[in-house]
Amino acid sequence: MNKHINEIKGRWIASMPIFWQKVLKISMTVGGSAAGILTANSAFNLQSLGVQPIIFTICGYVLTACGALGLAAKLTKE
Repeated sequence: MNKHINEIKGRWIASMPIFWQKVLKISMTVGGSAAGILTANSAFNLQSLGVQPIIFTICGYVLTACGALGLAAKLTKE
């Protein structure tokens, strides 16, 4: 078990390839936008925003996908 934890720690602090750095930035940008929409929804009521409820469901899935993609990019090492 410690071997796997040490491998993850090593990957976390290792340098990333340039392609995966760009993927991480894009996933953080898109995920941040989705999180902003979901936060605005919880701060205000749904009717004042004028957005369809399906958009909030999609934003939840986008946020989850961006988190998984960002983690995978972060754990990629050269």
